[in-house]
Amino acid sequence: MKDFPIRGSVPFRKATPFRAVDDVSFTLNRGTTTAVVGESGSGKSTVARMVLGLLEPTSGTVHFDGSDVTSLKGAQAKSFRRRVQPVFQNPYGSLDPMYSIYRAISEPLVVHNIGDKASRIARVRGT
Repeated sequence: MKDFPIRGSVPFRKATPFRAVDDVSFTLNRGTTTAVVGESGSGKSTVARMVLGLLEPTSGTVHFDGSDVTSLKGAQAKSFRRRVQPVFQNPYGSLDPMYSIYRAISEPLVVHNIGDKASRIARVRGT
């Protein structure tokens, strides 16, 4: 569950939070692609942010390989981020037109210190 406070409420009155997500449960299987589909404003982005560990649930937990995503710190959090990545819907907003294809594909390898320069080049080229 994820609640957000409502801004601009009446002074001295307790604001009723807006519930963006309620009672969601699903299992993602290794090696599969999963899409979250729903109407605009239905909580898809909020669910994705919680799964990625970018937003903490108001209540409930998010588990990945037996670990609660919201409690990961340091090396565990880095390992999680290396294994779970979003694919954004809008390619024009996701890809920087100033980057070459090589740079866009190799950037995560550099950020996560995967291989040396020669092995990254080979990996990006698929050789």
